[in-house]
Amino acid sequence: MDYETSARNRLEDMLLDESAEPIILPLSLLRAITNDFSYDREIGNGAFAVVYKGVLQNGTVAVKKPFHTFERDEERFNQEVRCLRRVRHKNIIRFLGYCADTQGEMHVYNGKDVMADRRSRLLCLEYVAGGSLNNYITDVSLRFQWRINYQIIRGICEGLHHLHKESIVHSDLGPNNILLDDSMVPKICGFGNSVLFHEDQKQEIIETSTRSQGHLAPERFHGVITFKTDIYDLGVIITEILTGQKEYPSIVNVMEGWRNWLGASGEDTMLEQIRVCAEICIRCLDSNPNKRPATQNIIEALVEMESMTPDTERIIEMLNDTESMIEFIKDGMGTLLQAEEPSNGVQQGTRTISRMESSEIMELNILERILAGSEEPNHLDLPLVQRITENFSEKKRIGVGGCGEVYKGIIQNGVVAVKRLFKSRTIKDKMFHREVKSLITVRHHNIVRFLGYCSFTSERVASFEGVTIMVDIRERLLCFEYISNGSLESHLTDELRGLDWHTRYEIIVGICKGLFYLHKEKHIVHMDLKPANILLDDDMVPKITDFGLSRHDTNSQTTTTSRLISPGYCAPEYLFEGKSSSKSDIYSLGVIITEVVTGSRKKMPNITKVRVIYEYMLPLHLTPFHRYAYMDV
Repeated sequence: MDYETSARNRLEDMLLDESAEPIILPLSLLRAITNDFSYDREIGNGAFAVVYKGVLQNGTVAVKKPFHTFERDEERFNQEVRCLRRVRHKNIIRFLGYCADTQGEMHVYNGKDVMADRRSRLLCLEYVAGGSLNNYITDVSLRFQWRINYQIIRGICEGLHHLHKESIVHSDLGPNNILLDDSMVPKICGFGNSVLFHEDQKQEIIETSTRSQGHLAPERFHGVITFKTDIYDLGVIITEILTGQKEYPSIVNVMEGWRNWLGASGEDTMLEQIRVCAEICIRCLDSNPNKRPATQNIIEALVEMESMTPDTERIIEMLNDTESMIEFIKDGMGTLLQAEEPSNGVQQGTRTISRMESSEIMELNILERILAGSEEPNHLDLPLVQRITENFSEKKRIGVGGCGEVYKGIIQNGVVAVKRLFKSRTIKDKMFHREVKSLITVRHHNIVRFLGYCSFTSERVASFEGVTIMVDIRERLLCFEYISNGSLESHLTDELRGLDWHTRYEIIVGICKGLFYLHKEKHIVHMDLKPANILLDDDMVPKITDFGLSRHDTNSQTTTTSRLISPGYCAPEYLFEGKSSSKSDIYSLGVIITEVVTGSRKKMPNITKVRVIYEYMLPLHLTPFHRYAYMDV
């Protein structure tokens, strides 16, 4: 019996024996059962691989074939095999075997015959006939069957709990990576981005996001992956099951929607399950990873809920009264509520927020605490940002730049600025990620204060040239402190708006201090320093802003082939050769100082002339210390 026949027999037996261990499979067998990976056997196409149906005598299997086999893909394949070999659970796709075949092939390269490796890396998995959870969620005729929905939510939670017990972070959990069998039992799959943590490991740092789908947990903008990253993804999935959308859920809207849909058949047991799942969802989506529940807490909460009699009167009260609902959120989820209580709740008095959704109230409290300085910058949800800017109304728009528009946002304890990036392919995700990464840890008096960000993507059906297509609808938003006095550019006229020398000097000093902090403390090169990107507060204190082109770099010099520039402020070595370093910012600083001193950047200042012009101002506007500093410079 040859190797292929032996492997086929073993694979046939595995379909009848669920206790059998995964095996190594020859490439020839996988070719044979997929009809040489023919198009008519293709059953799935993801970000990293194609999946084919493999037909055997005793049943059907799925064969996953990665697109490429370069070094990164080799690493991904090895990690996926390691993770799949460790797990066996009814809510995780069953791993049957793998193929790691390498054959030498002769090719002509530069006129010479060379031997090149041809790699084939494939996985063999159980075949799950029901398709992905994404198909189920988007099918309106199926989505409102609550008993099935709850079974799916419960199964995903149990599968994820098993992964975490085995020290595996999935890292790419989403509806496309959850399959449903004929009985609607969910099975987690797609382990190409998974991470196997060693003992006592708490997090993994990655250079770039290779995630294939969905919203990103806030910490992923810093390249951080933890078990709580999966919990955030779980919250997004539960949101989609409850509402059909990725947006932050409102418990009142969720329960009212389901009650209206269920009608007279809306049993209290089902409504209690819906309420608890919505509360789990809200806890999972907390922007602070430490406040998200562990899978054990989630399972315990579901078990506790299943064993209790629903509080019918409380449910009815909550549906009829928003304030009762808010109190119910605070009181509920005994096992899950291990997070801190908000330091300030919704106040009645000078400014009342009527009928605001519970999730927006919670998010608004977070933003108010961030502005007050009691909480760190974090992820903000789109409905909140839309509310405070009156859905980006024209009357709230306060500025427009090369990459986006800026709106004024009104909250209870102040005003914020919201930068809305243009929906353009030229505004790359990299620019948005770069700005968030640069600003999230920056704290300095002369740098605009970053409050949070929002990255939202949804899909809509559209018609293009007679063809129906799915279109991504994207919103990328940045939230900052509101600076009321405009930019330095608006003050740079020939007369400099009547600014005395002392004010000009303090502006120059402030810019220098902010830039020094960026370079020495944070190793950030701004790369777009100009008067339009320096804001002035009511006391004329300068604050550096707009970090879309910035980069974090400890190297003395970096070269790039693609670059965006601001004419007149860009250093020659970057303009002509693409070479950049902290000294590129210093060149821009020199141009800015020239403008502040002379009112023009068209030519280099004549120091003697400048000294004569301002000589009469020095005794009037400079302290002895400042005079010394000025003369010393």
